[in-house]
Amino acid sequence: MLTNINIIIKFKTNMQAAAADILNPPRVLNYLDPDLLIGSTSDGVANELQGEFICVVCTGVVLNPVECRQCSSLYCKGCLTGNNMTCPKRCGGSDYGKVNRLVMNQLNKLPFKCQFAPKCEKQITYDQYEAHFQDCPEGKPKQCENPDCQHKISLLSNQIHQLKEELAHAEVQKERAAVVLKNQIGELKGQLKGAGGNDEVAQLRAKTAELEARVAKQAQESLIAGAQGVNVKINQVICTGKHSLKQKSQHPYSTEVNCDICAKGNLINMPFFFRCDSNCNYDICAFCYYLELTDQKALIASIRAHSQQQKLQQQARMGAGHPFISGSFQPMQPPQAGFPPGYPGVPPQGNPFGMPPNPHPQAAPFFGVPPPQPPNKEGSRFDQRKDNDDDVKGVFKKFFGKK
Repeated sequence: MLTNINIIIKFKTNMQAAAADILNPPRVLNYLDPDLLIGSTSDGVANELQGEFICVVCTGVVLNPVECRQCSSLYCKGCLTGNNMTCPKRCGGSDYGKVNRLVMNQLNKLPFKCQFAPKCEKQITYDQYEAHFQDCPEGKPKQCENPDCQHKISLLSNQIHQLKEELAHAEVQKERAAVVLKNQIGELKGQLKGAGGNDEVAQLRAKTAELEARVAKQAQESLIAGAQGVNVKINQVICTGKHSLKQKSQHPYSTEVNCDICAKGNLINMPFFFRCDSNCNYDICAFCYYLELTDQKALIASIRAHSQQQKLQQQARMGAGHPFISGSFQPMQPPQAGFPPGYPGVPPQGNPFGMPPNPHPQAAPFFGVPPPQPPNKEGSRFDQRKDNDDDVKGVFKKFFGKK
């Protein structure tokens, strides 16, 4: 009934999250230095950390700690790779669980310096440390002042704002459609209860199903028409080979995936991207997928042109830095009269490699070695052996023959 509207809301939510992650990629706390503990000395960590809250695998303060059931040692959850990893302290245990509540309370009260100290002078307890790490203004990357980067950031910011408005509008339309359906279906159910004949009941049931489909379709059309004039087409994005695209989070055989529209790299590190299930090798990022989905052809063409221009400029910079590579991009002169450059009658300027004319007209043009001449009838091996036999017979007759 409201399936189509729910699909649109879910998709817009995913697009909004993906666009926000592109502008502000989430930071992951992988290591907490014990020296950041307030009260630790330069020679080592504080006494309360020694042997209790230090992970022996990474030598840092335990993050998302788990406890060995055998020896009660604490480890980072990310440091224990594998399902049956035995305890690094060789106690023989391989079963891990939640940390004891009293031990966890003691760990949560420990104060630490910020990862971005001395720029950030705040003191954070362990239980609030990861949240502060995500939101600390000193750790946010500086925006690039390059005009191309500023243009992309502006596009993404506008896209996030538009997605927020469309998401709010979709929620309103969903609530309105639910109210309309509830009222209409309630009236029809009341008529069904008072219906006398089977034919009338069947007609009312068919009318109910038809009404449900019609109201859902009207709600979807209203939602699509109200999304700032954008014609949203669900599951209609196709590749160059006319195949539909599917949402993916990993590539079947490659670790370096680039968007075929905006040339954005490292799609594997994005929350998701879209790929053709056939053998077209066509991949696009979530942002370009939304542009295709909303049929924004002008913006897509502009992004393609900008990406192609960046690629040509990069090739030009590579050629300028390497004269040999730069010369290799020059068009080759076509050979004259069907012969490769270097044969007699072909001027030297027709040779794209700048080599002198070939001194052996009948030889290969780039090696200068005359081909072996085919033996003629007089100089064949058969004739030479025949002459040698005649000479031997003559000598034999001279010394051993009859006088």
